[in-house]
Amino acid sequence: MSRETFKPKRDDLIALGKITRTQGSAGAVRLLPFFSPADRIEELKSRRVFLEPARAQSPAAQLQILTIKSIRYHKQFVILEFDEVPDMTTAEQLRDAILSTTAEHLWGLDEGQFFAFQLVGLKVVQEGATPQLLGQVLAVDDGAAHDYLRVGNETKEFLIPFVEAMIRRIDLTEGIIYVDLPEGLTDL
Repeated sequence: MSRETFKPKRDDLIALGKITRTQGSAGAVRLLPFFSPADRIEELKSRRVFLEPARAQSPAAQLQILTIKSIRYHKQFVILEFDEVPDMTTAEQLRDAILSTTAEHLWGLDEGQFFAFQLVGLKVVQEGATPQLLGQVLAVDDGAAHDYLRVGNETKEFLIPFVEAMIRRIDLTEGIIYVDLPEGLTDL
């Protein structure tokens, strides 16, 4: 299969953000990024990205491959132009679509940093004399001051603040997040 026609499975896509509307009359769009800082988008290892059509369209709608032509910023938005989007009429059709990439094209992270998708599915273990399995990470939720790990087990779901005081160690190889939680936190 040639590289030009390769399209990943939807399960392999990492969402970068949502296209909210057009910007200007030349075919640019506003992307509300799902990451910060917004200028990390310039560190993508490929300018080829994937567009997942808005949910209102048919679930069988095809992924589109787009090539980022230019990047600029306005407030919290990333303003993008694509080689394949020549005008505002074409750009308008991208409204509410999700722009994605694959894991191998994401920017590099510093030691001790992780992408949210890497944490989903990991086991959460309370450190101590007798380590206790608390559950599995179901999602990473945004918070005003910090993110939260949404953890679930067979009986309940609870949130763990994603802060250094509680998250002791993350081992992607073992698939475990080691935590030190105050008593009662899992009952909130």
